[in-house]
Amino acid sequence: MTRLAALIALLGAALASGFGVAPARLELEGAPGARVSGSVVIFSSAAGAVLRPELADWWLDPEGRLRLLPAGSSPRSLVPWLRFPEEPITLSGERRVYYSVSVPRGARGSYHAAVLLRPEPEPFAEAAGWRVNLAATLFLPVYLTVTGTGSPGLALSGVKVESGEIEAWVENEGNQYLRFTARAEVLGSGGALLATLPLGGDVILPGGARRLSRKLPRVTGAAVIRVVVEAPGAQAQVWEVGL
Repeated sequence: MTRLAALIALLGAALASGFGVAPARLELEGAPGARVSGSVVIFSSAAGAVLRPELADWWLDPEGRLRLLPAGSSPRSLVPWLRFPEEPITLSGERRVYYSVSVPRGARGSYHAAVLLRPEPEPFAEAAGWRVNLAATLFLPVYLTVTGTGSPGLALSGVKVESGEIEAWVENEGNQYLRFTARAEVLGSGGALLATLPLGGDVILPGGARRLSRKLPRVTGAAVIRVVVEAPGAQAQVWEVGL
């Protein structure tokens, strides 16, 4: 077997040995003092696979990269209130697993955590000098919004256009997570809209910041760049920069 053929075979094994969870994220809501409960379905293409659950905190840096943190270390950690099975989960096809969250009476805004599902032991295969992990840790984000206590704080803290690239900074100054979308509008000298450029969008946690950037195409007659950031429940943010 050639090294290329071995690599293709190993990648095929990795795809065939995958795990999954549905839904892919939990977005919960509950009143102060309430108990919220539900379930997820965990599935595997490998009979007898074992996953070890673990709770963790997490953060997104300004570039949108995921950072895992020790359980309970975040100021808005949901870990102390989240109950998820602690024992290893053995799968044969799929399995429904139940969770619950007890909301303290003094809770305000939104809180978040993650359930990590780690293969045990970590499966791998080797051939022709290659080694490939057959399954990765599953990341299940969990969000809880406390009913009637949210204060959205979407902010656009800066925009600049330099060397043919636009850069915008989005911040969350409120106490609840937001799902935002951003776009850049290219305007002519008379205010006419010449082009609309997507800048992306994602979740932004309370106290978080995101840096958005992209190259600007050449647009004849362009005079102004207007950045617009929107999120459900929050006031839209607008920033204009002259060219």
